[in-house]
Amino acid sequence: MTLATTLIAACCLHALVAVAADRPRPPNIILILIDDMGWREVGFMGNTFVETPQLEAPTKSP
Repeated sequence: MTLATTLIAACCLHALVAVAADRPRPPNIILILIDDMGWREVGFMGNTFVETPQLEAPTKSP
């Protein structure tokens, strides 16, 4: 490749990377539908009677 072709390719690649970096990431939303369960019936809301480890796992920090 010639020097001009290399410079043009580098500028185009740099522009594409800059445009891709400016895009915001979509939010992570989890929707859980459970029939006949109140908001206070899970462990992360303070309930100690019923164990809900699968529902509590996403609420714990890594």
